[in-house]
Amino acid sequence: DYKQSISGENGHNGSLLTFATGAGGRVNDQLKVALSAWATYASQNYMIAYYGVSGAQVIPAQRALFNPESGFKDITADVTFRFDWDANWYGLFIGQWKRLLGDAAVSPIIVPDAENQLFLGSTVGYHF
Repeated sequence: DYKQSISGENGHNGSLLTFATGAGGRVNDQLKVALSAWATYASQNYMIAYYGVSGAQVIPAQRALFNPESGFKDITADVTFRFDWDANWYGLFIGQWKRLLGDAAVSPIIVPDAENQLFLGSTVGYHF
């Protein structure tokens, strides 16, 4: 997957390249399980916009300048469970782990020891 910003002056004009894989299938008539993993490579413009510290940000925040380079910014893995209650209603449950890498992980704007991030979510859906 490739994403390129085209927002111009107010945007970062950066790009992301994501490499992904996944597999899944039905365990029984009601339960489906899927596993996926991906890694995201970010351009320097993207990294500066989201993880850098510019001269204007140094004094108010008392931080040092930080000019990150392009590179892999994270790896992610998740597991998704879909449970079909009947022909129309279903529940979706997701557990995701993300690890910041490279300059994204050492950026001064990242909370210390926050390289590992966990997301848990669920939703209820209805098929018409």
